[in-house]
Amino acid sequence: MSVQRIATRYAKSLLDLSLEKDILESVKDDMVLFNKVCLQNNDFVLLLKNPIVPNSTKGKVMKEIFSGKVQELTEKFLDIVLRKDRESYLPEIGREFIAQYNAHNNVVRADVTTTIELTDDLRSEVSKVVNSISGKKVDLVETVDESIIGGIIIKVGDKQIDASVSSKLNALKRDLTKNQYVKQI
Repeated sequence: MSVQRIATRYAKSLLDLSLEKDILESVKDDMVLFNKVCLQNNDFVLLLKNPIVPNSTKGKVMKEIFSGKVQELTEKFLDIVLRKDRESYLPEIGREFIAQYNAHNNVVRADVTTTIELTDDLRSEVSKVVNSISGKKVDLVETVDESIIGGIIIKVGDKQIDASVSSKLNALKRDLTKNQYVKQI
């Protein structure tokens, strides 16, 4: 069975259980925390994916990290995944849960790249633009990248709006290097 299929099934189960127990927001926060730990600590992800490390050790590490910080349902879910020998899929399950949560709540993720940190006014303007395009609530993920020189890049799903100075300069460079002159006889 493919990784995506496994992640989708487990994430859907967790989403359904959290809806049933009416603790969806808390479980979503737990999975955001889990994803954050996975992103910030590659050793943790390598531990989960290592077949040599016994499950008891992996369970102790997860209890040490998450005990008291997450809902009881989330702890039990992590324990079940561990007992079923699916712990190597936990990072993908965490990402898939957030994707399913967003779909359930009609939320779209927008990755915004600028050269400076967004002010509250700019943040609300970008949210309005993305909302008008998608018709959904917007979850902005901001990135500061000085290499774009100026302007803004907005990515929503498979669409991208690139209004950065660097892309305009690259387009100008491309146009200038093309030989537009055609010799006529």
